[in-house]
Amino acid sequence: MTLDPRLVRAEKAMRHGFACVIDSDGDAMVAAFKGLSEEETILAVDLARRVVDEALRDSEPEGWTDEDFAGLGEDIAESESWAGLRPSEAATYLRELHRGQSPTTDQPDTAFLAIICGGYLVSAVGPEHRGWSDYLDDLLDRIVPPES
Repeated sequence: MTLDPRLVRAEKAMRHGFACVIDSDGDAMVAAFKGLSEEETILAVDLARRVVDEALRDSEPEGWTDEDFAGLGEDIAESESWAGLRPSEAATYLRELHRGQSPTTDQPDTAFLAIICGGYLVSAVGPEHRGWSDYLDDLLDRIVPPES
């Protein structure tokens, strides 16, 4: 089976973006997407959104309440303080994404939030005995690749 090279580049950028979030390197996170076409950038962000949603499902199989999202938003804003996120901004993004609602954040903010929340979640909610990259591989194996 041959993989779409656009998807391969998009996944590589997303993965590198997550690594930069984990390393608290915002400049490198932004640079991870330089050189991608607009279509590849859209694929990378969509893939990150799917990873975030799957990690949310994985971490709370019974579902998330508004209070859960508020707490997670606070955790992300504190952990990723270098990014300057407001807790309510992260909570709103995650709640809307997980509930299948249209985002109320601006498009650039939505892309930014997808990568930051994704990096946070793959490192924070995965099994303790496994590295974040292995957990990300598990999440990616469970989701359908974005349409290309």
